[in-house]
Amino acid sequence: ISIQRDDNSPDCASEVDVTGNRCHDNAEFGIIFQSSSGRAKNNECWGNRTFSGIGIHRGKATPDCPSEVLVIGNHCHQNEQAGIIFSSSKGRVENNTCRNSKTRSGIIIQRNSDYPNYPSEVDVVGNKCHDNEQSGIVFFSSRGRVENNDCWGSRAQSGISIQRDDNSPDCASEVDVIGNRCHKNEKAGIAFLSSRGRVEDNNCWSSRTLSGISIERDQKSPDCASEVDVIGNRCHENEQSGIVFFSSRGRVENNDCWGSRAQSGISIQRDDNSPDCASEVDVIGNRCHHNKQSGIALIANIGHSESNIVWANGATGTPEPIASADTHSPRALRIAHLAATGRPAAVAQTAALADFLLSGGCQGCFDQFWHHKLGSPPQPVLIAQPPASSASKP
Repeated sequence: ISIQRDDNSPDCASEVDVTGNRCHDNAEFGIIFQSSSGRAKNNECWGNRTFSGIGIHRGKATPDCPSEVLVIGNHCHQNEQAGIIFSSSKGRVENNTCRNSKTRSGIIIQRNSDYPNYPSEVDVVGNKCHDNEQSGIVFFSSRGRVENNDCWGSRAQSGISIQRDDNSPDCASEVDVIGNRCHKNEKAGIAFLSSRGRVEDNNCWSSRTLSGISIERDQKSPDCASEVDVIGNRCHENEQSGIVFFSSRGRVENNDCWGSRAQSGISIQRDDNSPDCASEVDVIGNRCHHNKQSGIALIANIGHSESNIVWANGATGTPEPIASADTHSPRALRIAHLAATGRPAAVAQTAALADFLLSGGCQGCFDQFWHHKLGSPPQPVLIAQPPASSASKP
């Protein structure tokens, strides 16, 4: 199904609602809008051989005219490239299922290679993207909001990736990523590469090779730091760190990071490709425990660390005095109170139960709670008031 402008009337957009169709095994797209507007709702698009299930594009004869389309409640699967793709266009992608894309991602928001000066501007809300070849959702040098999506099982990349377009390496993506659930992806749960935005209230777990949330520089733009605030997320059971910054800037506040299998709960460090560039990050009011290495690792970071609670980590798991409680977290206050009254087993059990309840049903979190309920875990380390500046320029 193709919605486009007439060559003889290039100033007149088509305006069409495309509803309840089944489009499969076509040579290019299942449904495509070109410099037109409307709505694509409750369609099923699968097995399209060259491109994607649903494509929202600018027409070649009308490069100044984006498509503006609402894409709602569709099921796009087993297409060659993406389930849904916006190229230099505008709209909203809501409550779709995009799975098993063969070569690219579930949902792609990008700049058209023919019009690299035009970003897409799209809100991506409430979708399920799983078992795609690359990312579940990816923005390339574009703008928008990614909220309340479920992204899992990406085979080669991350659950949600915010990065620069190969054709626009000087243009950052600007995206807020809020309230998503990303798990069992090959790389990170959420990754920002030389881009800007906010990462808030997400749950990222069981990333297979990298971290829960990764803020880094794009290899195509090694001189450009990401600038991201990371607030109120839960990152657990990831292979490397819960949250990591590489030669980037921002704020890490009020996050829970536990169970990192190889590295630390929060790691702030330099990028191997930008060794002269420190990260500049404030780390405030986080809770990090039961990580393989440190709870919080600040490696040549410029910033400050305060009011964090860190306990039972591999590199810093020796019992220490309690400096003070985190007054911003009822959970942390409860843990601090139990520790202060000499009940370390109750500390660990309370923390483990809270982790399981916050995780959305993580089996590893339940196993940790059950272990603490039956066993005698070590006393946690609680560090709430480190020095105002925890790192300096080398």
